[in-house]
Amino acid sequence: RMLLNHTSGVPNPLPLDWFFLADKETSSSLNEKRQEAFYNVLQQSPKLKFIPGSNHLYSNVGYWILEKIIENVTGKSYDDVFFEQVALPLGFWDA
Repeated sequence: RMLLNHTSGVPNPLPLDWFFLADKETSSSLNEKRQEAFYNVLQQSPKLKFIPGSNHLYSNVGYWILEKIIENVTGKSYDDVFFEQVALPLGFWDA
């Protein structure tokens, strides 16, 4: 819950353009570059910014951590889980 509502203390040292790390490359190459960027961020900023639950700080890194948790728990990609659990039940066939 704290990762979702940005109260986990996880730092957000990513540049705003992190999402576009690869210029028109394949999605797998882009995902690899994003993953590498996130791991680098975690290695450079391993400390929390505050005690979890005591403050608020927007963090893209928190969402990435949640993505990895979902993938590890389900054994599926985040995209597959989102499509199966969110998009299809809502009738978004082309999501």
